[in-house]
Amino acid sequence: GLVHHKILEALLDQLPKKHHEEFLKKFSAAPHDEGLLSFLKDKTGEVVEEVIRREVDTLAEEILQMFKREK
Repeated sequence: GLVHHKILEALLDQLPKKHHEEFLKKFSAAPHDEGLLSFLKDKTGEVVEEVIRREVDTLAEEILQMFKREK
């Protein structure tokens, strides 16, 4: 869904393009593999959980704003 898409997009934004294909192959083969977090941390130097948390927070805020506008 939308949340998965946004998180994946945020992670790919942090990941150097030269690693996109390898990551996407690994992700497609085993999307729940916790080794993906290690791969991302190693290749981005980022705290991946924080990248995910920021994206979820941003998305939650966007959804709240959408509901506020519809009232």
